[in-house]
Amino acid sequence: MSLFSTLGTGASGMSASSSTLGVIGDNIANVGTTGFKSSRAFYVDMMPGKMGSASGPATLGRGAMLGGISSSFEQGALTQTGGVLDMAVVGNGLFPVSAGGESMYTRDGSFQLDRDGFVTNLSGARLQGYQAEDGVLSSNFGELQLDTGPYPQQATSTVSMAATLTADPDITSSPIAAGTFDGTAAAMGLTELSDAADYDTSLTVYDSLGMPHEVNVVFEATSSTDWTWKAVVDGGEIDLDGDGAPDGEPGQAFELSGGTMSFSGTGDMVAFTQTDTTTAWNWGGAEPFTFTFDGGLDAAGNPTDNGAIRVSGEESSLTSLSQDGFPQGNLVDLAVQPDGQIEAIYDNGQNRVVGGVALVTFAATNQLERTGGNMYRATFASGEPLVGNAEQGANGSVVSRALEASNTDLESEFIAMIKAQRSFSANAGTVRTADETLQELVNLI
Repeated sequence: MSLFSTLGTGASGMSASSSTLGVIGDNIANVGTTGFKSSRAFYVDMMPGKMGSASGPATLGRGAMLGGISSSFEQGALTQTGGVLDMAVVGNGLFPVSAGGESMYTRDGSFQLDRDGFVTNLSGARLQGYQAEDGVLSSNFGELQLDTGPYPQQATSTVSMAATLTADPDITSSPIAAGTFDGTAAAMGLTELSDAADYDTSLTVYDSLGMPHEVNVVFEATSSTDWTWKAVVDGGEIDLDGDGAPDGEPGQAFELSGGTMSFSGTGDMVAFTQTDTTTAWNWGGAEPFTFTFDGGLDAAGNPTDNGAIRVSGEESSLTSLSQDGFPQGNLVDLAVQPDGQIEAIYDNGQNRVVGGVALVTFAATNQLERTGGNMYRATFASGEPLVGNAEQGANGSVVSRALEASNTDLESEFIAMIKAQRSFSANAGTVRTADETLQELVNLI
């Protein structure tokens, strides 16, 4: 009886070794698979049989059987790819994707945009995440679709300047005081105005259509602590009669706005005024244009955020000059932040959030079911998926333009392969010995 059971015992050992070799072969075959998680087989002994002995009932083992196969979700090495939407998770979490209406999960972050703006993997499954509205992430979780359209233009509303005006200006009679600045042929020329001013600079602003226009800002001292300023444009660009076409005189100054500045004995600004022109004008086709000049104080004498004009014994000089308008921008790149936010980068220098990558964790990640295509399915044993943002709680972070390599350790797999091969040979020897013994028994009978 025991000889026959020995055949089964040896056969079970051979089967176990064969299964182990199969798991090892799968791990080695996927050593180059992105996001692959290696597996291991574990075994349990089979129900022993009862048999008699001199000391009473005894049990005799019947071999081994496959207890299960589990995946190891240890971190794989990261490989930089440069792919715009290639992503890798460092730490806990899987990417949730929708494949044929079913929720699946993967560590393979090889994503791309399809023609409708959905983020998909190479097999077409759509990445799930958080939508963005006007550059702000919403709580709406679903298939992630990015807005790849242009970034709308923005008209200039504030001009900020940081500069030093000399405390020793040339305070003489100036043609600026008696000049006309209505953009007509009788107006002061832009070149003449620049030459007459104690200090001048220029910058580009944008109208409501995103069209650029050059504005000259000139400063004229009336005393060592009091200055006037004017912001002027070329009269040849402006519409004075409302027909949508430029009708000013090219090269002649048209004043958009102007005012005064006063400074203390320590050079700090103590008073500021700004008055816009009362002449009806516009840049053809655009909405009426006005702006706020930020030099350090507003008209009420309150400090502003960005401007800083002061008086000093040094020569007049410009520290910084900026404005908040820009033209329409077209998408040139995408960047994924460690917290999963996807930022769109435009050729007008603007950025905005267009989506957010979600990560999913499980109470027992190693109990997920492999479905092929580098994806997993939730099971009763894995628990329900817990959806959250990257870098939130126990969730890992997202690395942009990189992919996670397979976590298969070839050295360990080859060692395990040798052990499995020897185990198979030893169990085969058990079967062979039992077979020869049975044959000898039959011959004796």
